[in-house]
Amino acid sequence: MEKEKQLSLLTHDQLPPKKFNPRMDEQEQRLLHLIPKGTEHPVKASRLCEVLRIPPRSLYDLINHLITVHGIGIGATRGKNAGYFIIQNRTELTKASAPLKAQAVRMFERIHALDIIVKDKE
Repeated sequence: MEKEKQLSLLTHDQLPPKKFNPRMDEQEQRLLHLIPKGTEHPVKASRLCEVLRIPPRSLYDLINHLITVHGIGIGATRGKNAGYFIIQNRTELTKASAPLKAQAVRMFERIHALDIIVKDKE
């Protein structure tokens, strides 16, 4: 972990074990059935919103809920062939997590810059 940026006050090994809730409501089940397994044919957010008749923000919240509460390995790709998919292996996990890690680092950099700006005004 030489010059690696730490994204949390705790290391991965220090986090408490996660217990997932297997019970899903009807909307969560509908969404899960719409997301394909693997990265070959990811489904676009706009298509999911259209079928479920929900706004994008609700979709993102629902996907986050499926991941963090129900333990469903949903990944997403950006750019060419963008969309959501059910993660099937370590390679797909790496593909899905790389942009999230980069985004998290940018968010922490932004928070740090805001802290400096406020301190300079005090």
